[in-house]
Amino acid sequence: MFDRKIRIFMAVVEEGSFLAAGKKIYMSQSAVSQQLAWLEEELGISLFNRESYRPQLTK
Repeated sequence: MFDRKIRIFMAVVEEGSFLAAGKKIYMSQSAVSQQLAWLEEELGISLFNRESYRPQLTK
């Protein structure tokens, strides 16, 4: 399950948006967002800054 979340994370990084990543990996935007929220909770860190139009990686 962790590997799947990492693949979703990589798709968002490569595509630059949750919607485009979802299309690439055949998931809805909301499912991508939910999986990444669970990954962030699991890791205890925020991976993306979601304040702008496109998600940006955090330091």
